Amino acid sequence: MKKILFFSFFFLFLLIINIDASSLPFWKMNRYQIDEVLKPISSENLSFDDRVCRIADMRIGTPYKLGPLGEDDERGPVFTVDTTDCTVFVLTTLALANRCTYNNARYMMKYLNYYDPPLTPGNLVRYGNRIHFTYDRLHSCKYFSDITTSLLPSENLEQVNLTLNRQADGRELLPINWSKSVSAYYIPMKYIDEKFLQSLPSKALGVGFVRKKNFKIGVVISHEGFILNKKYLVHADSIAQKVSKVDFVEYCQKNSDYFDGVIISSFNL
Repeated sequence: MKKILFFSFFFLFLLIINIDASSLPFWKMNRYQIDEVLKPISSENLSFDDRVCRIADMRIGTPYKLGPLGEDDERGPVFTVDTTDCTVFVLTTLALANRCTYNNARYMMKYLNYYDPPLTPGNLVRYGNRIHFTYDRLHSCKYFSDITTSLLPSENLEQVNLTLNRQADGRELLPINWSKSVSAYYIPMKYIDEKFLQSLPSKALGVGFVRKKNFKIGVVISHEGFILNKKYLVHADSIAQKVSKVDFVEYCQKNSDYFDGVIISSFNL
């Protein structure tokens, strides 16, 4: 009887794994189906940029949820593809592109989303050690590089000096007992056009959108996503409530009254 039950469960396990993953949206796949979908991406010996482009496209339509991650606690899991916000979409897509299996991508998150070594003694993966501000991630995590100042002459850039996580009244934006003074450069929206896009050094780059109104709350980058193939913005859109793919120049023009500029980053994975 035990033998029959064992083979029944084993057969069911195989059935779950082998359900045609191509018929499911990426965000509805289980981890075994995700691994099957990622196999060709790793076996085709694609460049990292190509893997990012391929996986980001697979994730279009993923439902939006603000702050879906935690530390495998009441806040949420360390890694998920079920839902996403703009930052989580960037981090989880990079983790998948770098590792090409669900479990390995989950492992990679602790190096993308947390300070290494930790800010204070203790576990790497904990809320107090999380990199909460995108601009800081570009300058604190070895897997990212802020390349903004290399893309245009200095006279075309704008600069802001502020303290991350410090509001105008001196209070913290997030109660994390952390702040950092930074001098950030960004590209004004008026310089974003097709010529600028074609001058970019890579087909997969990160983009952070700068909003001056948020400087007073200690924030430089208010939204982020990918610039792919020197043409498209792929991002978790809080308005559309899903991951969307749009023309990057058109998006910048449409939102030039809301965002004031962009910060561009490359990936070192």
